[in-house]
Amino acid sequence: SLDLYTWYTQEVPTLEWMEEAIQDGTWITAPANSEYIGAEITDANGTKTYQPGEMYTIISDATIKVLWKSIVIPTTYTITVVDGAADKSTAEAGETVTLTADAPPRGKEFDKWVVNAGGISLADENASTTTFTMPAANVEVTATYKDSTVTPPGPTAYIVTVHRGTADKSAAAANETVKLTADAPPTGKEFDKWVVNAGGISLADENASTTTFTMPAANVEVTATYKDSSVTPPGPTTYTMTFKDGDTVLSTQTVESGQKATKPADPTKDGYTFGGWYADATFSAAFDFDTAIAADTTIYAKFTANSVTPPVTTSTISYNLNGGTLNGKTGTVTLSVENGTTITLPAPTREGYTFDYWEGSRYNAGDSYTVNGDHTFTAQWKKNSTTPGTGDPGKTSPQTGDESNLALWFTMMIASLIAMVLVLLGIRKRKPQEDDR
Repeated sequence: SLDLYTWYTQEVPTLEWMEEAIQDGTWITAPANSEYIGAEITDANGTKTYQPGEMYTIISDATIKVLWKSIVIPTTYTITVVDGAADKSTAEAGETVTLTADAPPRGKEFDKWVVNAGGISLADENASTTTFTMPAANVEVTATYKDSTVTPPGPTAYIVTVHRGTADKSAAAANETVKLTADAPPTGKEFDKWVVNAGGISLADENASTTTFTMPAANVEVTATYKDSSVTPPGPTTYTMTFKDGDTVLSTQTVESGQKATKPADPTKDGYTFGGWYADATFSAAFDFDTAIAADTTIYAKFTANSVTPPVTTSTISYNLNGGTLNGKTGTVTLSVENGTTITLPAPTREGYTFDYWEGSRYNAGDSYTVNGDHTFTAQWKKNSTTPGTGDPGKTSPQTGDESNLALWFTMMIASLIAMVLVLLGIRKRKPQEDDR
């Protein structure tokens, strides 16, 4: 019988056993990441190692050790180069990597390498081509540049001259592409073709109003030509300009598309001051008469109401002096007074009388009165006290007011006398009746 065993070995000479029962007629499965390197057989003759493919003759019971070698899969790391290149994009730790910087931009020269990641040491960081040893990590480096101490000569530029058109550049170096554009044709004309006056160029399409050519090492001159148009162009588009004050149309204008409106004379409006033309009815934006017109447009006049001083109104104040005198005047004195004015009522005089009050609503001398309309004040008097020519010495007549008050006094006195007479007559009639009894 044969006892089969598997035996592993790694790159370092460390061995380990793995016992496994194998049936007759079956294959031995290799372990993962392993490589078969032979077998060690022990039989009656002793122990011997056999290489893969070597024959063995069975002479006795034997023990076979199958030998395996571990396969080590190397680990690789990435290399990133900004503004340059490496001779490989990935590498194992310990490999040598070569870096090459890109050609410097115009006016620049290589400065140095900057290590962004990986912590490597470059053979020469100031050389545009250098090397480093790959670490067990990803690496990133950047080539940097500085202003060149030597200014390289620029290419020779040649002049481009275009008649009745334009070029996208006025001068160009040999082999540059130049674009030509013809001017808009005159009325009744259309573009015909380009004519090359100098430079011997070939146009991409000489019959196209816009075309290109490759600049030669010489100055170039071309001319756009036109021919009669086979199509009558439509007349210009016109738009209506309406000038308004609110909803009232002040005037209108007809303006061709792309042209400017003519500013009309400033309008006038009674009681208002003109404040300019505006593009909207709320007067938020003044209209610019330098604007090219592209649609029917309404423009609004702004008016500001003038400040108006209200007229002064007056009323007539009349003083009926009723027999008195005021500032040397008699009869009725009239004054014209502004409405809203407050006046002080005067005190007139009258010989033999004392001023009592003003009638016309009762007011005293010195009272204030606010004028709001025509008004008449009538003076009321009280007659001064006098000593009559008859009667008891030392007694005076009762004080009276004006003539109407005196008449009232006399009326009352007469009524009293009549009453006394009637009483006396009544007494006399009673006495004869008493005597008859």
